[in-house]
Amino acid sequence: ADAFVADVDAAYKQIHEDPRYTCVKPRFLLGKSIGGLIAALTVARHPRHFTGLLGLSGSYQLGPNLAPSGIVRLILRCLNCAVPKLPVRRPFDPELIVSDADALEKWRADPLSSKDKLRL
Repeated sequence: ADAFVADVDAAYKQIHEDPRYTCVKPRFLLGKSIGGLIAALTVARHPRHFTGLLGLSGSYQLGPNLAPSGIVRLILRCLNCAVPKLPVRRPFDPELIVSDADALEKWRADPLSSKDKLRL
């Protein structure tokens, strides 16, 4: 894992040495599947580089110190009871994740990949 984190850190430094990107803020790191684990490790080891982490289907479990507070869980449970089918805005545009048009089409056609609207 250390080699992957080092690769991400090297790419980060290379990108942000470019004057066009030195003032870009906020900075989020996105990781999907095993990349979510690598992204989480990278953010944990270099927290000052990033504003946040976006983990899509990440292969990791959050520690208890990162769990939502009791009041947040209570609010979410109440909302779930009051409006169980409240639609939630899609958190990402699939075209921003996959630049290969063929791969994106395969993802859209994959019956095992959920395309359902997100609900609270």
